[in-house]
Amino acid sequence: MNRNIVLLGSLWLGVVLMSIWIGGTVYQMIVIVPLWTASLPESLRSFMHSTDWGRTVLRFFGPPFMLARLTAIVIALVAGWHSPRHRAPLSVALISYSFIVAFTLLYIYPINTTILAGGVSTVEDTRVILQRFNLADQFRFVIGCVCFLALLWAFRLAVPTAHYQSDATLTHDPPSRSR
Repeated sequence: MNRNIVLLGSLWLGVVLMSIWIGGTVYQMIVIVPLWTASLPESLRSFMHSTDWGRTVLRFFGPPFMLARLTAIVIALVAGWHSPRHRAPLSVALISYSFIVAFTLLYIYPINTTILAGGVSTVEDTRVILQRFNLADQFRFVIGCVCFLALLWAFRLAVPTAHYQSDATLTHDPPSRSR
């Protein structure tokens, strides 16, 4: 299969998956977080017990979709490595998204575990941990926007059609065939 087709396909997939993540995160920040924090701790407890939050939200933001987004970005970088124009934005996308995955697993998930397990005893402790979550989520969102913009940057670049010769010079002539 032509690596330019793989590059375009993985860029499409990466952009679509990151668009869904961006949209879901904005929805969470505008709609869901205010529901948690309306009147603590009852609002948080009520929200967690009255919704299927643990399964639906963790599925949407969790490891299966993290892996799908990461895989699309890695495939795009590998397929586009031959294009110096694509290498920089795809490297930025990979570095920023890898940071998001690590930050989510190592910092945000432990906060979620504390919140879901009811490990917060006082109203003030609940406010503090939710504030930590919100700040971490906003920071993660900014880094996610960097990843998304880098993917869009790579997406808008023309896919190279020229052939590379062994001395790394470009030519628009098809490679010669030896018999």
